[in-house]
Amino acid sequence: MLKYVVILIMFLPAHAYAETLVCEFPKYHSQDETRLQTATGFEMTFRYDLITREAFMEGNGGISSVVLREGYAGLTFLEFLPAGAVQSTTVAKNGAAVHSRHTLMFGDLVPTQYYGICKRY
Repeated sequence: MLKYVVILIMFLPAHAYAETLVCEFPKYHSQDETRLQTATGFEMTFRYDLITREAFMEGNGGISSVVLREGYAGLTFLEFLPAGAVQSTTVAKNGAAVHSRHTLMFGDLVPTQYYGICKRY
């Protein structure tokens, strides 16, 4: 029996263990605006391994390793920045997403929140 399970696993496609989320964030809000603003061209792609739980984010700054946290209602990707700040992206099961930037620049906090949707590929 074990022999057949091993053979079956060997022939399963490798992509069956990976997920890709492509996210678009057309709206944002920062501490300087009093109303929701329109963002243009802000996209992020998340790739993660379902077995190892390793995750990576591809964005305008290149590729970064992120921490994946999965729950019953969705998942969150956390990026820890060298300055000590954290950026997080939470995606609900229906694809609704929010990306929060807690950026530190020259000792000042520059928070921004983006709203959008992610699609699985």
